Amino acid sequence: FFNDFKTDYPLKKLRKKQIELSCKVKLEDSLDKIETIAGFDVAYPQNDFDNCCAACIVMDNKTKKVIEEKIIHDKNFFPYIPTYLTFREADFYQLLYEQLENKPDVLMIDGNGILHPFGLGIASFIGVKMNIPSIGVAKSKLCGKLEGNKVIFDNKLIGSAFYSSKYIKNPIFVSPGHKISHDTSISIIDEYCYYKIPEPIRKAHLLATKNI
Repeated sequence: FFNDFKTDYPLKKLRKKQIELSCKVKLEDSLDKIETIAGFDVAYPQNDFDNCCAACIVMDNKTKKVIEEKIIHDKNFFPYIPTYLTFREADFYQLLYEQLENKPDVLMIDGNGILHPFGLGIASFIGVKMNIPSIGVAKSKLCGKLEGNKVIFDNKLIGSAFYSSKYIKNPIFVSPGHKISHDTSISIIDEYCYYKIPEPIRKAHLLATKNI
């Protein structure tokens, strides 16, 4: 199962790739107008040898209605390893994006952007590789310390704890992925958070889970 781990230091090579790509991340807003936003998520089977289901939901940014949805099924032989989620799920998201008829202006990924010890979570990786603005949304804090709602790592702002309402006890953690600022990332998430998880990701999760 995942035979590549028989090679010499496979994770070391992947870490090097993360560090190299992190230098290409841009944290400035690149869009004057956002017309569509897509959410991505993956659902996994109980049996590791069965296919997982990756899903994408595209929403109209004005009406907040779903205009396209897409799923794919495939096996995943890369194990879950903290800080290496990119190499477990990124290929699914790139394939989903390529199949979309309505190409989104912004990608919303279930995972981290720059809130990552090496500055390149899956949302940043996807954004850099595809040259598209992206935002990471994680359910837990991968690294850094909280100063108010700000997540600080190595004296740098890498993300924010976000509460969709005063009744939420545990926040989600929002970080820019690529070609988008911290403030705009938070603004977009706030606009889509009817529940704890922003709608594009929540709907993608429901779609993936339904079809697993």
